[in-house]
Amino acid sequence: GAKVDSEQRLLTRSITETDQLFKSQIGESFQLGTGIQTLTNDVETAVLFLRNNGDKDIAINKITLCSKAFTTSTETMCTIKLYANPEDLTGGGVFSAGILNNNLGSSKELDATFLAATTGGAFTGGIFGGEALFRTEDFKSVETFWILPKGNSIGYTLTAGASNTSWDANLILECSLV
Repeated sequence: GAKVDSEQRLLTRSITETDQLFKSQIGESFQLGTGIQTLTNDVETAVLFLRNNGDKDIAINKITLCSKAFTTSTETMCTIKLYANPEDLTGGGVFSAGILNNNLGSSKELDATFLAATTGGAFTGGIFGGEALFRTEDFKSVETFWILPKGNSIGYTLTAGASNTSWDANLILECSLV
């Protein structure tokens, strides 16, 4: 606790921790991953879709791309694009993707629809929100500051290098409730 020294100064001690660590401690921090997906062409492919179904906003704190080299393309960069509020993810063998609570002892769940797809995945609707180039054969994380209110969605696409016929990639979101 706090103490007062002989000169009447209040002595205190504080601990600083990140919001992400605090959210993990209370079971409100999550990792969402597509798993390793093999893209078999060089066409823009919708690979990740997240819709907030809960009453709390979802903060998307970080996006990570883990990938191997293209097998037949000599390019070393891929394109990742963001779409705001796509209605759905279709094609490409769509499946419910993994959501992991960062507090492995917590029973709290993220109230969200989280889908992933591979070659052939496409969004219905949505507004293009920007793009970035990422190097392949890399593990690249980028901090983000996006808030996903209830009922809103976000989607990401990947585009492999020209003439690609096989490329393994995994897209991961780090999220927390706010």
